[in-house]
Amino acid sequence: IDVANSPIKNPFIIPGLRKIKIESREQLHRVYASLSAADSRWLLQEYLPGGAERVALYNAYFDARHQPWAVFTGRKLRQYPVDYGTASLSQACWIPGLAEPLTAFLQQLDYIGPVDMGLKWDARQRVYKLLDVNPRLGQNYRTFVAYGHARADLGWLTYAELAELPLKLHRPLRARPRRWKIEDHDWRSCRELQRRGELSLRAWARDWLRWRSGRHERAYWAWRDPQPLFWQRARWRQQRAAAAPPPAAA
Repeated sequence: IDVANSPIKNPFIIPGLRKIKIESREQLHRVYASLSAADSRWLLQEYLPGGAERVALYNAYFDARHQPWAVFTGRKLRQYPVDYGTASLSQACWIPGLAEPLTAFLQQLDYIGPVDMGLKWDARQRVYKLLDVNPRLGQNYRTFVAYGHARADLGWLTYAELAELPLKLHRPLRARPRRWKIEDHDWRSCRELQRRGELSLRAWARDWLRWRSGRHERAYWAWRDPQPLFWQRARWRQQRAAAAPPPAAA
């Protein structure tokens, strides 16, 4: 059950937890009664076993004539929170057979604009199943930057069409092989996986060396534009101050 947008306070919700895994019909009845009494904004969907490595990503941009300017696919490598979170480390890579049916489906809907989809591989039925559809730029859309133009991501394509800029691009665009990470979330994800015994220190170090040797991108830090990191540092300080216990009464 996804309760990400519901400010519910009840004994079934752990603070900061976005989803609840239902183990039995009896638990479903109890949680349903509690959630329905507090808020109606929740979603029930099938639980698919496996971690973030089974989640595929589909990002695309459709112009005003419903034609795909860009079709990108990739994978989650890690997520935070570890079990049901958003991508903290993702990779652009072409997944054969994934994009074609999704692109055809969106064209049948006369879709316009950017779209971000997540799908998870169900090893029992050997098929990808849809997790969510975001009719907007996704959080990790900078995972995908096309060949042939340094700025050709979904955000730039959206702006270019609205601004009526002349585009001389071979469509549909394909993404460069690269990775994207949210620094603090991925650190927390690695720390939790290492604590569980699912990520060894050697594998963690090997992953760090692979990151250093490739052409990848961080969410906050870039040498040519340090402002996002400064802004985020200020936000971290505010969060720590808000979480600190109040001073003792005089």
